[in-house]
Amino acid sequence: MEERPDTSNTSDGPQAVISNTLELFGWVKGDDAERLFYVKTKRTASVAALKLAIKKVKSVALAAFDADTLDLWKVSIPTGPDLPKKVEDLKLAEDQSLKAEDYLSEIFPGLPAEKHVHIVVGRPPAVSVRSASPPPPT
Repeated sequence: MEERPDTSNTSDGPQAVISNTLELFGWVKGDDAERLFYVKTKRTASVAALKLAIKKVKSVALAAFDADTLDLWKVSIPTGPDLPKKVEDLKLAEDQSLKAEDYLSEIFPGLPAEKHVHIVVGRPPAVSVRSASPPPPT
């Protein structure tokens, strides 16, 4: 069964046809600003599903992290020569990250801007691993 396109209001007019597929460009915080990734997902998917899709695309870079521990932020940053400076200057608050239960259709009601970064991914803070052996006697 083919899914019907969303015909909700957009910047292109009240009855612009929106595809059920979202094509997003993302950047992992801390990576080289030129290292963008591409992910394709359904507009009806949740942020939790987007995290899983990103984890799959960035399987090596995010190998040490579970998808649910990633923080995502919606941004709209034009790509180009100024991109490294723009991502370096980003101020991303943890309490403003996208919620796992939110739907991408709410976050991206229209078409994402072309030639822009749409999602920033934050890795969880590093945790120190303690030795399983008891401390030496004092």
